Amino acid sequence: MSDLIFTFLFQIGLLLPFLVLGAFFSREVKIKYAFLALVLISIDFILLVFTRKIPGLSVEGLHYNWFGKLASILLSISILTLWPSIREECGLTWKQTSRSLKPIPIILGFLAIAGVLVGMLNDKISFNFENFAFQFIMPSVDEELFFRGILFYLFSRSFLPIAKFKERNWTAAMIVTIWFGIVHSVGSKAGAPQFDLLSFAVTGIIGGALMGLRISSGSLVFPILGHSLYNVLIQVVKVIGK
Repeated sequence: MSDLIFTFLFQIGLLLPFLVLGAFFSREVKIKYAFLALVLISIDFILLVFTRKIPGLSVEGLHYNWFGKLASILLSISILTLWPSIREECGLTWKQTSRSLKPIPIILGFLAIAGVLVGMLNDKISFNFENFAFQFIMPSVDEELFFRGILFYLFSRSFLPIAKFKERNWTAAMIVTIWFGIVHSVGSKAGAPQFDLLSFAVTGIIGGALMGLRISSGSLVFPILGHSLYNVLIQVVKVIGK
């Protein structure tokens, strides 16, 4: 339990300097949106970690955090249901920004190649239906709704860009991408911080590519598809190489 608490504190501690830096490069800062983002990050962490520990929510034969991910997805859905005016700005739309779609095939191709390479570098596994089902659905839906949907919106509102970048809030994009890398690479063991530089670099690059899809399309459709493509190709290559 203590390591989980320390993990969260270490992660937030790494994020805060980037928030300060983001404020420095913004023409205006709205604290209430940044505060709300931090509150939701805290709630999301609690749901992901502790939901599966609730008695009665363990299903024999399931090895992945289905209930934690589902709780996180429900959090995002609840926010978007209670705050309907932000849905389109969070990317919850089928409409694509036609003027910026050219980079999308390139980014999707990059994610496919990255998935194959990461799969080749990982340990080989036997085929498991639960593994493929989980990797295809849960991380992409959960993380895209929360990271490149709600958090991107809130940080975009928190840090208003200077006029030169008014059409693309690169400050918010960088903060979300860095946070995505942090949560996949920072932990705690016996109260001591644990940091995996390779995991941070890989997830940061993948997160940046997914953010590219989000900004290019103005929607979460391609980020979700790209995320699922990347995750599934990793598993396919790991199985093929068995």
